[in-house]
Parts: sequence; C-alpha cells; structure tokens
Amino acid sequence: LLAAIDFNVLILLASIMIINHIVIHLKETKKIIKYFQAQIKANPSRGFWLVSLMAFVVSPFLTNDGVCLLLVEPILFAFQEVSDVLEPNTIEEGKQQHSGKQDLEKIDIIYFLLALACSTNIGSTLTYTGNPQNMIVASDSISIMPSYKFLIYMILPALVTWILSKSLSNFIDK
Repeated sequence: LLAAIDFNVLILLASIMIINHIVIHLKETKKIIKYFQAQIKANPSRGFWLVSLMAFVVSPFLTNDGVCLLLVEPILFAFQEVSDVLEPNTIEEGKQQHSGKQDLEKIDIIYFLLALACSTNIGSTLTYTGNPQNMIVASDSISIMPSYKFLIYMILPALVTWILSKSLSNFIDK
C-alpha cells in the first residue's frame, strides 16, 4: 500500500496549502480580497466574472488546489452578511431587483463556488505546474514537449472551455 502512495505529490500539495495560508493573510492580499468582496456585493454578476477570471488566470501558476484554497474563504466572507430570508418584494423566482440590479442571496454562493472550481480546473490545464496530474505527466514528457509548447497547445481549448462554462452559467436562473 505504501508503494502506491506518491509522497512527492503529497509534499507538494501540503506545501501549496501552507504557502496559500500565508499568502491569504498578507496585508497586500487582504486589500485585493476586500476589493473582490466589495465587487461581489456591489454587482454580483461582475463579481462572478471577476472571481472566475482571476481563478482562471492564476491557477496555471499556483495549481488548481492552491487557488481554490486561496479564494474559498474570501467568497464565503462576502456572503456572510447576506440575508437568508427573501424580502416581500421579490419577483421572478426569488430574485430581487432594485433599479435593474440583482441583489446577492445566500443561495448564490453555490454559483460562485462552482465557478471557482470550474475556472481553476480549466485554467490549471494550461501549464505543467497547474495541477498535480500535469506535474506527473511532465516528469516523463518534458524532454519531448517543453513547457512553452504545452501552453501553446492548451491555450485555445482552455479559453474556449472557460468561456463556454461561464456562458452556460447565464442560463442557470432562466
């Protein structure tokens, strides 16, 4: 059983988790996180796209696991003050609208977390360091296909998949 465990991958993942824990508590990171939280609260649609884009862009370099760990807590905190109870003036299947803008509801957190998971996994396909599986593949194939070539081959499918996944999310509430 011990022979089947790849301890190098476990050490890598544990290191990433420790690094992310440190990064999320830095003063500079807290400013960025507060900006994202404010965007989510002010305009949920723009906040949704912003979280998704950031996860997609950062995950090839920090790994998908690391980005999820980095962003889950700020997303949860953005929803902390959101009311569980819908106001009486709700229209169209529970969505509140005031002057054409949708308000944030507790149930919306699932869409943000799914967008985070999808975007990080799609973005992590771009590089050998994006996820542990790519790292394992790279250990055998880097001599055949250098990192920059892998990125070039993966950029179009990753972009198309990311845009498609976010576009389909527009139909969830309709």
